[in-house]
Amino acid sequence: MVRQAKIRWQSIIGISGGMVFQSSCTYGLTAWMPAFLQRVHGWSPAEVGRTLGLLIVCFGCLGMYLGGALTDRWRKNGMRDAPLRVGVISAIGAGIFLVLSLTTSNVTATLSLLAPGLVFLGLPMGVSYAALQWILPNQVRGQISAFFPLILNLGGLTLGPLFPALVSDYVFRSEQKIGVALAISIGLCSIVMLVTFLLTCRPYRAHSAAMDALD
Repeated sequence: MVRQAKIRWQSIIGISGGMVFQSSCTYGLTAWMPAFLQRVHGWSPAEVGRTLGLLIVCFGCLGMYLGGALTDRWRKNGMRDAPLRVGVISAIGAGIFLVLSLTTSNVTATLSLLAPGLVFLGLPMGVSYAALQWILPNQVRGQISAFFPLILNLGGLTLGPLFPALVSDYVFRSEQKIGVALAISIGLCSIVMLVTFLLTCRPYRAHSAAMDALD
């Protein structure tokens, strides 16, 4: 596994790095969005659970499906870096809609912007795993697939919930600013995610072509 990873280290690190920041957005949002709705908009825990649960199930899953469908279509048209481009679209869309959702004062506008933000956030969740499979020989696919979610969860669960809390407590020094703190966190993570996926497109195309040549 180590030898194969060294050959394709740019693609593996790029995909893993981009998805760490995607998962940071996801874990940060699920950790602090309920607190935002309760503190800022005065919602009860029951209202938050019903509404967020429905939005995540409907629009998050829709994003995962659309990400896969878009990747398949682009790959059929010869676009080798299709999953990376889906990640780029995800970073832009999630960064815009989720940040706007968390900085508006109207709860209806918050939820209306959150829905498309969840769609964009979900786009690369499934195709990131497939992206690694397409550039690796079958002898190491299982090992890399097991290692990949470990990296995502360690990075995402560390950065995602922690950074908004630090900004809210030590920068703004106000619990009421958790929405702004979360928006800053998601905005920064989306930018890093965008840059990481863009930088990975070129080496990924080369590694994909190399695998096709072996087949």
